Amino acid sequence: MPVGSSVRVDTRDDGTRQQARTYVLTRARCNELGSALTAAGLPWEDNGRQDTPRLAYTATGPRGRQWSIRPVSGIGFDPWQPSSLWRAMCAAPRRQSPVMSARALADHIRELPA
Repeated sequence: MPVGSSVRVDTRDDGTRQQARTYVLTRARCNELGSALTAAGLPWEDNGRQDTPRLAYTATGPRGRQWSIRPVSGIGFDPWQPSSLWRAMCAAPRRQSPVMSARALADHIRELPA
């Protein structure tokens, strides 16, 4: 999901909900993630592709685990919780976080037991 993208939910006349892409993931949201990771004491870097769908961050947890962090897209985005748009994955041991806000995700990575 490129910077500027998100998902909007529209309610049809029959009451069903439909998702449509709009642009809302801002540089401020990306900066918020970086600030949260830094405040949690986690070393991190981005892949330099904020303007492409390949936006990704890498953070190292206190136990040396490497986490890949990406914004969620499509059905994973909850428009009722717009700040909860990040998900992290760790390859070893294989773990995936729920969709969370930047601060909650940084805390999750920092506090995850061995």
